Amino acid sequence: MPSRHESLHRGQWNETLAEYTSSWALEPDEALALRRRWSQNYASLDESSDRPILQIGSYTSHWKVNEAITYHKGALLMTSLEDRIGPEALMKALATFVRTREGKPSGWEDLLNAIGEQSDADTITWLRDWLSKSSAPRLILEELKSEEKQLLGKLIQEGDSLFEGRVEIGVYRDDKLLGIEWASFKDKVNSLEVRLPNRVNRIRLDPRFRIPRRYDPDMPEFYKL
Repeated sequence: MPSRHESLHRGQWNETLAEYTSSWALEPDEALALRRRWSQNYASLDESSDRPILQIGSYTSHWKVNEAITYHKGALLMTSLEDRIGPEALMKALATFVRTREGKPSGWEDLLNAIGEQSDADTITWLRDWLSKSSAPRLILEELKSEEKQLLGKLIQEGDSLFEGRVEIGVYRDDKLLGIEWASFKDKVNSLEVRLPNRVNRIRLDPRFRIPRRYDPDMPEFYKL
């Protein structure tokens, strides 16, 4: 379906969806490599150039800014939405969007309406908030300690703008990923409590690159226990 004229400078949903759905045809290791590229490219964007997804379009003068935000941050946000509502619900929402908007100029609001049919009002509020804000959360872990097969600590959101979401915590024995746990964030300081398998000695934030984040892609993100 065609995009509304406003999409050229107010959020190119079509390019975001094309980038996100391109991962569906890949093998798991290939999809992981693609998400890693999305994550690292967006995280490498200078923060002074960051803009809300709804303020980026083909009229953006710098391709690197457009690519990092419309394509890569956008695709990671859709991945986060998939984790929030489930892949089946998201596929149904996109199918509904294609069917009901066929031949009609469409924008992000039309897509949000279709997603709303497969989710709830809180999800739409959450998604609109992420689409409307510059940047993304910068997350760090502090005061970590292991206690009776649990990891306790704090998940910190740095920066002035607060986001709500969930991030994966990868638990490792050396370089081997033993499992994935989820941690929620909403405030500047969020309590962390996740289950630890035996023999864990390292953990990592977002090991499968499934949310938009600000971080230094050149620095290792492993935390030793």
